[in-house]
Amino acid sequence: FLYQGDDWDLSLCEMLPSTCRLLLPELPTKPGIPFATANHEEVVIFRSQPGAYVGDHCGASNAVVNLHLTLRGARGTTLHVAGEEFPLQDGKAFCFQ
Repeated sequence: FLYQGDDWDLSLCEMLPSTCRLLLPELPTKPGIPFATANHEEVVIFRSQPGAYVGDHCGASNAVVNLHLTLRGARGTTLHVAGEEFPLQDGKAFCFQ
């Protein structure tokens, strides 16, 4: 996790300085306000290999908004949300609840 539970992983920020420079001023969004769930605000970085598959899953609350940003390698990659299929694109974000 790059950001989880009100804590930034500063060693990861050293490897992702541009990402952290953009996100550090934004999180937490409401300091001092309790989260609805333990993972209400977090930043997770995933790297997957061609052919990777992530099984169906759901979050702890419908109050969480998910944002997927594909940096590169999106060709042929889709995200399935609520029975719909969405193609991912390099450099484009996809947001859903």
